[in-house]
Amino acid sequence: MTRQLRELEEDNLISRREYPEAPPKVENMLTELGESLVPILIELQNWGTDYLRKTVNETENPLRMKKVFWARWN
Repeated sequence: MTRQLRELEEDNLISRREYPEAPPKVENMLTELGESLVPILIELQNWGTDYLRKTVNETENPLRMKKVFWARWN
């Protein structure tokens, strides 16, 4: 996870703030560029939800729907 956070920071999608405390405390926040991805990610989530509804029986448990979706992509 640390590597992914560092890469996001290098890509200017998040900013990192370290606090001089014991134990160490770090906050990662979305930058303006990172915030600009939020509407895109929401639309991607909406698409995924619609896809599941079309491909899995809607009466099935939502957790099962999620498992079916991820099983198809792994």
